Amino acid sequence: MDITKEDIQSFDVYGLIKQVKAIKEKNDAVLDATGGRFNIFQILGVKQHETTHSKIIAAFLNPRGTHGIKERFLELFLEESFSEEDLQDFNFDSKNAIVKTESYAPSDGTQGRIDILITSGAKGIIIENKLLAGDQKHQLKRYCEYAGKKLSDFKILYLTKDGHEASLQSGSGIEYKTISYKKEILNWLENCCAESARFPLVRETLVQYANLIRNYTGESMSAKATNEIINVIANDENIEFARLIVNNYRNAKIKIANALLGEFGEVEKLLRKYFELNFKRTEKGKIGNKDFILRYEIDGIEDVRLAFSFGDSVTEKEELKCLKINLEFKDGKNTSDEEKSSSIEKYRVLLADISNPTGETEFSAWRTKFEIWETKRNEIITCVERILENVKNL
Repeated sequence: MDITKEDIQSFDVYGLIKQVKAIKEKNDAVLDATGGRFNIFQILGVKQHETTHSKIIAAFLNPRGTHGIKERFLELFLEESFSEEDLQDFNFDSKNAIVKTESYAPSDGTQGRIDILITSGAKGIIIENKLLAGDQKHQLKRYCEYAGKKLSDFKILYLTKDGHEASLQSGSGIEYKTISYKKEILNWLENCCAESARFPLVRETLVQYANLIRNYTGESMSAKATNEIINVIANDENIEFARLIVNNYRNAKIKIANALLGEFGEVEKLLRKYFELNFKRTEKGKIGNKDFILRYEIDGIEDVRLAFSFGDSVTEKEELKCLKINLEFKDGKNTSDEEKSSSIEKYRVLLADISNPTGETEFSAWRTKFEIWETKRNEIITCVERILENVKNL
């Protein structure tokens, strides 16, 4: 279907947007009315901590766990992660499985720890959990070598946010299967919720953890609301126009980001208020594949600069989704990672007492949804003011 200029003029694009907006508002109203936004995992800062996620997942997988549902959660996980044919060939005894986290796995003199190791008799399943960290040198190869010496048969699962493959240096030549938080883990948690209907405390814990994962993977709307949006878009009249909206989504965000350059005049006034002529913007706003960034150098601090980034190049790739204010090391060709970390650590006090409304525990002073800049503008400026007050008092 080719869209003509007349089609665009006659089509009620605002009507399509209003329909989607109404579904989202209804979803939000349900969350507000039911306490659905409350999440103890988010409050505790679990979101991107791989070790904590591994412990939570392992606790549910453990047939001897305190959840009381024995091996059923593990069986559901295997059914979600492997094909029926693979499971028949593997013939894994879930009932007698032992689940460990951070299991010591040395190989060729290299120290290593398997995130989640599930063994039953001489068979095992290795789960390598990757949220933020990159692959260690020959990581999957080393785990494969270790398992080959200890087990008669084993499988390796490579768990990431989106299901991408391991780096070549880690996984080349190794048989492993990719799974994702976005698909397999969420599906598994939903199946576990259904299975634990008679265990209300376990079920509600699963619900909260699943909601955390949905938020992390950008799937925060309920399945019902998501299906309603799909049904609105999936007809002959709407589908091509929806594609046009998607194709121009990033361009629209870039336009908004460029407009923020003017708004940052307010922030720069605050910076000059404290630093007079000793402060300068070192780069115009850059919009690349990942971030829109403004960087500022402060006189007297040679190795670290202040950075305002719209979007998060680690957790929200290619999205201008939030504002992050933090410190970063100025690039140096001969500077080791240890020296960079030490230098930034030296100025960590600058951000230590900045309030963090989202509950994030990572090294970031403030985050806010990109779309609600206008409503948060004064709070952001106040935050910057406090950062600079701390710098001034060093």
